[in-house]
Amino acid sequence: MTVSPVPYDDLVTTATVGLSRRPLPDTASGMQGDEADILLDLAARHAVARRAGMLVPRGMAVPPPMAPDPAPELPARAAEVLRRVISDHELLADLLTAAAGAGCRAPAPLLPALLDAAVRTVALRAPVSATLGTRGRWLAARRAEWDRIVAVDSAGPTADDPRSWETGTRAERIAYLSALRDHDPLAARALLAAGWARESARERESLLPVLARNLSADDEAFLEAALDDSVSAVRIAARRLLGRLEGSALNCRAATRAAHVLRLRSDGRHRWLQATLMDPGDLPDGADLQRDGIAAASPLGTGMIGGRPLLLTRLVAAVPLAEWGARWSLSPAQIVSLDIRDSPRAQPDAPEGPAAAERNLTAEVHAGWRLAAASQANAEWAKAILTGPAPLLAPDRQPSDWPPNHVLAGLLDPATRAALAADVFTRIWREAQPGGGSAGRGNAKAVTAAMDELARWPGPWPPAAADYVMSMLASGITTQRAARVLQGLLASAARHVPVTGPRDYPAELIRLTHRPDCSFPWLNPLRRAADTITLRRAFAEALSALSVS
Repeated sequence: MTVSPVPYDDLVTTATVGLSRRPLPDTASGMQGDEADILLDLAARHAVARRAGMLVPRGMAVPPPMAPDPAPELPARAAEVLRRVISDHELLADLLTAAAGAGCRAPAPLLPALLDAAVRTVALRAPVSATLGTRGRWLAARRAEWDRIVAVDSAGPTADDPRSWETGTRAERIAYLSALRDHDPLAARALLAAGWARESARERESLLPVLARNLSADDEAFLEAALDDSVSAVRIAARRLLGRLEGSALNCRAATRAAHVLRLRSDGRHRWLQATLMDPGDLPDGADLQRDGIAAASPLGTGMIGGRPLLLTRLVAAVPLAEWGARWSLSPAQIVSLDIRDSPRAQPDAPEGPAAAERNLTAEVHAGWRLAAASQANAEWAKAILTGPAPLLAPDRQPSDWPPNHVLAGLLDPATRAALAADVFTRIWREAQPGGGSAGRGNAKAVTAAMDELARWPGPWPPAAADYVMSMLASGITTQRAARVLQGLLASAARHVPVTGPRDYPAELIRLTHRPDCSFPWLNPLRRAADTITLRRAFAEALSALSVS
């Protein structure tokens, strides 16, 4: 069948006014049969043509064909699971990450939907990009909104082409500076410094972190000058880079200040840390506090600790964590286990034993160590804090001043994180109970904080942690009061409990719905959680079958 020789608009007009008043045009004279049949036949040809595609405008270049893709496509069973969870972005990200780990690419029919989802949700961009394969990257290059979120091959300037730096996009300029930094760090910094004053605020913010590649003491002067930049994001980036430079002036200033507020003491029988609350004016280099990012405390709000205690936290957080071990010859685990007391408020000749302390500043000091461990990505300190004797919950503090336990857990390797999970889960929940030791404004706030901590603990959860959470859920379904809080934990458990092993978690969740004491708000969440685990199991089995074949 050929495309209709009569324009569609002419057919519509003829059909509207009737063949008796407007006959078919001469272009249809070669067709045999009744005119009404010919009209319907021509309309059908137009319909087929419209469904088949569109005419290419004159002068449009045909895109190059995509290159072969050696990566296997996800099996049909796994693809069906992805289709069903396409709106659950957290679960979708988990499954795509597992697919990328297995060396698989996303199924072709789902590529447009996955790319659209990545446009809307930043957290999906990395897992979607990792599973696009050659076909997906080729497809992403066809639409601007897809092209912006996926690293695709381009016919424009390359990373070693100077045009990338002069006229390229921001991504191309970053790529060029990164490549230059890799083989000639000094030339890269000189290039950045030469045009620094002419760069926009957004360009300075994007380009400065490139100096993290092959960072050296030669970069310190440039970074120190960046501490006075008018853009806060640039100042923050400069501080992070200077903090990585051993012996930098920024680190030396932080260590000097910390020596005045935190000291190791001993009476011959035991050791403790003496913390001192000080005003900014009493500190060395006090005028540089704001420039060094220490005075830029988060706004005070309800329940926030402010004033000198908050300054103590920020002073501790600014110190490179290696400084404490070098200063006291102690490991991170030994340091976080020390008692922390306020300095005596008596006469200068008063005894300095722990009994003379007026206030316990453990939370303030540990908050500083938590901030430092998170910002410096120090796994050894993160493990020491999670396994140390200090409380894990601080429900009266904001996450910006007390990095949660799940953030520290994210710094650990999966094996270590899994080994700690059950013990940390138990401690967190125990602290949230009445008399559990967490400082807060009532048990309800501590319970909410505990639930959030457990729900956000990175997966996968080991069987011991999964079993602990399942026992909590089994005891919580009898009440409606705790349903809203615990159901968030249930949703997280559905994503993180093991899908293999001796326990059939979906079956256990369904059995809970049949219990006579199961309160109404739990029925649908329990069924959804069982369905999620079942889908995860089907996806894992499909990947396993692919690897075996």
